[in-house]
Amino acid sequence: RTVHMIDTPGFDNPTQSDLEVLRQITQWLSESQIQLNGVIYCHRIMSATSVSNLQVIRKMCGDSNLPALALITTFWDLVDTDEGGERQKTLESTPHFWKELIERGSQPFSCDDDRSTALEPVEYIIKRNQAVRLQIQTEMGDPARLLEQTAAGKEIQGMDIAQLKRDMELMRRQNEEERERL
Repeated sequence: RTVHMIDTPGFDNPTQSDLEVLRQITQWLSESQIQLNGVIYCHRIMSATSVSNLQVIRKMCGDSNLPALALITTFWDLVDTDEGGERQKTLESTPHFWKELIERGSQPFSCDDDRSTALEPVEYIIKRNQAVRLQIQTEMGDPARLLEQTAAGKEIQGMDIAQLKRDMELMRRQNEEERERL
């Protein structure tokens, strides 16, 4: 059996916008014509969880495909085992982190330096043996639809607008403080 592992740029990439990363992923999916059986989302156990990234992944996959989503924590060698375990529990039990994804069928995994733990999510997807068509693939199948009009594209745009509002509020406060000093 042939297994294709495709490593994509991550969201929150300092050199590309999230929309550009999504564009690269959808373009590759369209051009490659490879049938997917699952998606593996990797999260560094020592990093803060980006709720917005999880929402983009969810919108990209679509709720009906969440059982094909493997959620993996990595870089366990960089944290104390107890601390890592607590972080894993938090991810799995907190609503806006992984809890809702797990409740809809996504499977959590911990991947340390051991080869067998790295293979577990791959084996899970192989054993499922079910082809998936991601929501973004279906949405982009409409030639008139722009990436920005997909559920994942709208999610990213909403994040961008929220960040812009936060930045504008920060600048407003800084200007106000500067005026008060003068």
